[in-house]
Amino acid sequence: MGPDVFGAVPEQELRRAGRRRRFDRGEVVFHRDDPGDSLHRVESGRFAARVITPLGDSATVSLHGPGDVFGLLAVLSPQGRRTATVVALERAETLAIPRSAFLQLRAAHPEVRDALMHAFRSLLGGDSCHAFAARDPTSAPATVASTSGAPCANATCPPNRIPQ
Repeated sequence: MGPDVFGAVPEQELRRAGRRRRFDRGEVVFHRDDPGDSLHRVESGRFAARVITPLGDSATVSLHGPGDVFGLLAVLSPQGRRTATVVALERAETLAIPRSAFLQLRAAHPEVRDALMHAFRSLLGGDSCHAFAARDPTSAPATVASTSGAPCANATCPPNRIPQ
């Protein structure tokens, strides 16, 4: 997810806030629509976030490696549901941080909030637009839409691609 969201948090404090989880290759961390009760910081290995397209295909919408954070949208969302299924691509390990601990860290370290804003600005291309996966995200540009889901009215919206 871009910059290290927890870069300003002392490592000991971060480790006290979460618990270590280990995953084998192919193991699911969570499924789409599961409750979003925690986020994960990747300690080792790689993970893929996948969605099922309207045509029934599986599309990888992002990859996460050491230092990356995933599961954040569900923790921040009022609905608190996962937006994708995340799978370990190899033996991997995360630090799972519960929602309550994350909110405490964010309150205690304003730099966490700033890093989140920077990460979301980068993801959204610096304006209110965001990308939705095309059928084949590796070869076709993603469709850009406003946060309401309607076509982006702002002609400056970047031709984003889903990060792979």
